[in-house]
Amino acid sequence: MTYDQRSDAQAFRDFEEEGWNRSASRYADAFGLVTVKFIDPLLDVAQVGEGTRLLDIACGPGSLAARAASRGAKPVGVDISEGMLDEARRLNPTVEFHQAPAESLPLEDRAFDAVCINFGMHHFAEPDRAAAEAFRVMAPGGRLAYTVWSPRSTFLDIATAAVEGNGSLDVALPKGPPVMALAEHAASDRLLGDAGFVEIEIEEPTRDMVLESADHALDVLDSVTRTRALVEAQTPEAQALIRHALVEGAREFERDGKVRLPMTSVLVSATRPAS
Repeated sequence: MTYDQRSDAQAFRDFEEEGWNRSASRYADAFGLVTVKFIDPLLDVAQVGEGTRLLDIACGPGSLAARAASRGAKPVGVDISEGMLDEARRLNPTVEFHQAPAESLPLEDRAFDAVCINFGMHHFAEPDRAAAEAFRVMAPGGRLAYTVWSPRSTFLDIATAAVEGNGSLDVALPKGPPVMALAEHAASDRLLGDAGFVEIEIEEPTRDMVLESADHALDVLDSVTRTRALVEAQTPEAQALIRHALVEGAREFERDGKVRLPMTSVLVSATRPAS
C-alpha cells in the first residue's frame, strides 16, 4: 500500500463511488472524449478479437466494452458506480454489466481470456487486490492490459498549476494511492509481478484531448472525481480563480478554433502464465 492503513480503503472507495455517480451523465462528453482514444491500443495489446471473453473493469459508460463487441469479443463490464452502469446499460443494452469494486469481483475463476482497465487502476483503493482479482478471473494464458495517466498529460498539468497558483493541494480528502503512483514503470512491474503476471510490457502512447473551446475545460474538470473534489475543497474565492486559470491555461493550446491538449498514458500489458 502507498498510504497509511488499509482502513482508509473503504472511505476512499466510497469517495470514488459517490464522485463517479455525480459524473456519470457528463463524463462521455467531457473527459471521456480523450479516454476513448486509448481504447483500441488497449484492446490491441490485450489481443482482443473475435470470440475473446473480455472483462472490462471500471467500465464507466461502457465505451471499451462496446468497442470490444464491435471486434467480435464477448464483453462483460464491472464498475463501482451505479450511475455509470445506468449509462452503460442505456448505451449498450446487449452487454452484461455488474456493480462491484475491482477488489472484489462477483465473477468465477478463470472465466475470461482478457481483462482491460482503461484509466481505472489509479482510482482503486487497493490496486494490489485489484490486480490479484484480475489474475483470479483470467484463464491461463490470458492477457491483462491497463492504462494510467503519465505526468506528461497537459490537462492534468494545467489543472494542477491552477490549484497550486490559486489554492492549496493540501486539503482534506479521503486518502488513496497517489494519482501518478503507477506511472512509474517499476511500480507496475512490482504490482503485476506480485500478482503472478509475467511478460510485463509498457509503452506510452499520446493522444490529443480536443475541446471545442477553452471554456470546455471546465466541463472536463467537472466530469472527473479527484480533480473536481480538490477544487471543491478550496475557498469560494480560490475556486473562482482556479477555474479562471484553467480556462486561460487551456486557451494557450487553441489552434484553428480548437483546443488540443496532448495527453500521454502509460499502457501496461501482461500475461497470466499458461500453467
